Amino acid sequence: MTFERLEKEIGYTFRDKALLKTAFVHSTYANAHGGEDNERLEFLGDSVLQLVVSEMLYFREKKGKTLSEGEMTALRQALVRKEALLEAAEKLSLKNFLLVEGGEANVGGKTVSSLFETLSAAVYLDGGYEAAKRFILEHLAVSRGGELQGRITGISAKEGLAHALLFPAKRGKGQRPDVCLSRGSGRQKRVG
Repeated sequence: MTFERLEKEIGYTFRDKALLKTAFVHSTYANAHGGEDNERLEFLGDSVLQLVVSEMLYFREKKGKTLSEGEMTALRQALVRKEALLEAAEKLSLKNFLLVEGGEANVGGKTVSSLFETLSAAVYLDGGYEAAKRFILEHLAVSRGGELQGRITGISAKEGLAHALLFPAKRGKGQRPDVCLSRGSGRQKRVG
């Protein structure tokens, strides 16, 4: 696969092609061939994802009310966790662009899910916040017609100490609430 094909798939054309390539350089490849790996981009991408999703949740309303801090926290945890990033990375076939040494032994789910973070950071550095926001909201399972792609489908019994209770929840897929896409927890039992 070529990077031009990826750019078409994600709907963004990079001015800095070297930055795009760096987003896919695993540390094993950088160690063997020299150059920068994608770990710093992964660090930045995590923050860019958190900001974009947090902003989207901040302005979201449910039944005419804004979401509470607890609701936003639980939803953000569910939306930016490894499994959600892995789903987005797999839909875009990002693994096909990964530059890695040592074969499949070095490519686990964490490596593939982090590619969504590194690509988000690269889009941010190349095109700014609005470009990164468009990329993330289009490709991460957060928004379709103003609704979350998945929905909170179950809240389990409380966990934790009496003064710091957590209420685990899971997010189902569309009309299939029995299919668990991700899990998270928040300090309030109320979801919506």
